[in-house]
Amino acid sequence: MQKKKKDEPKKDYISNIHVIKVEPQSKNENGFLKDNIDTSEKTSYEQFILEVNENITESIDILEENKKILRKHEDFFNKIGYVLTEKSCERMAMLIHYILSGIPVLLEGPTGTSKTRTTLIACEYITKILNKNSKFDDSLLRFNLSAETKIDDLLVKFTGDNNSASGLKVEEGQFFRAYTKGHKILLDEINLAPREVLECIQQALDSKVLSVESSGKVLKKYPMHKNFGIIATQNPNKGAFANKRQELGIGFLSRFQKINFPNFSREELIDIAKGLAKQNNYKGSENILIDIVSFHMDWQEETNLVDDVQCFTIREIEGIIRALAQDKNIYDTIMTVYGARYPKKLREQLKQKLKKYDTLKKLNPSPLKLPEDFPHCYKNNNLCEAVSSVLFSLTNERHAILVGEDESGITQVARWCAECFNKMMYKDQAIQNQSCLCLCTKNLQCSDLIGQTKPCPKK
Repeated sequence: MQKKKKDEPKKDYISNIHVIKVEPQSKNENGFLKDNIDTSEKTSYEQFILEVNENITESIDILEENKKILRKHEDFFNKIGYVLTEKSCERMAMLIHYILSGIPVLLEGPTGTSKTRTTLIACEYITKILNKNSKFDDSLLRFNLSAETKIDDLLVKFTGDNNSASGLKVEEGQFFRAYTKGHKILLDEINLAPREVLECIQQALDSKVLSVESSGKVLKKYPMHKNFGIIATQNPNKGAFANKRQELGIGFLSRFQKINFPNFSREELIDIAKGLAKQNNYKGSENILIDIVSFHMDWQEETNLVDDVQCFTIREIEGIIRALAQDKNIYDTIMTVYGARYPKKLREQLKQKLKKYDTLKKLNPSPLKLPEDFPHCYKNNNLCEAVSSVLFSLTNERHAILVGEDESGITQVARWCAECFNKMMYKDQAIQNQSCLCLCTKNLQCSDLIGQTKPCPKK
């Protein structure tokens, strides 16, 4: 019996490989290179190796050309607060390349690695720069998936309508609109979606036809629009997220081109910090930016928060730089952004950590005080620190969670902070007095927060 060569792959493996032939001369009207994709389901091993090697070389050339095109429009990215580092430029070029080529894309990476923001900016770049003369509406639609997402939420469902005789109307879902009308759609947190939702998406991508059946109507089929595009994001199913997300099967993942968004390196964070400082007209020393980034990295590693849901991300650095540009107290800003979440013992540890850095060790806090129009109450340092942290977060477009023991008054403090923030932001007294209170329990559902369909006895 003749033995098989060790390096010869199995026939089943080769028969399932799709070879992509790239013709780099294909460009859109603005010069951004696109793929002409020709897939063959079966190929010989020798032909496969030749074409893969050829494709790798051509794909690298395409990527480098596309990065050069992005650099020519760097002002566009600066105006919207996006810093084109070497790595971010490469990820952006890859993403735009796949979107223009009509290839579904999956962005995977930890929290705070700019997956969603990169997608939003990439689609805005395509619409405003590459396709600015096009009359076709190719705007991006967005949908956040969760364990409670149903197929009807993506396709069509009945919603309430006071102007209808029945009190109901049929509403098209974001996925249905994008699929049939040629929009790009961003599906955030795709591995939180139930299996039946993922199967529906996979079937629509495979068959190029979306089958929709609504109550009282026959099954109707809609062909995929030629301009339809899908970009999905997910956090890895490990660390603090282990066993809390779906493991997307090979069958589903094979429909997507994956782009990895790793945690930022120290060097890339420094480049981003310098870029953000320039965009925010920060006139101070670069040394303090370098020390802030170094502290950010060291403190995250020391507290073991790299893969934690409370991890520190580029948002913290961006918030600090914005505060620096506004001449805010640097010490107060750092203690709010990094220290507000910790009890007293860890905050003291953080203060000692700051002394390692030349530009941070001599910083001093500003006197603790509450806004003049804050409600009358007993004021102590704990309250002043909490209120200052909440107001700082809200003014920097960050959300805040107040954590405390039972009967510590955190609900009342939260309501006071909301009232104070409204007065800071709005002159209209009617808006100042608006606030909402929701009591959360383990039985709370999305429909309790955003609304649901209920029978109307008067209709």
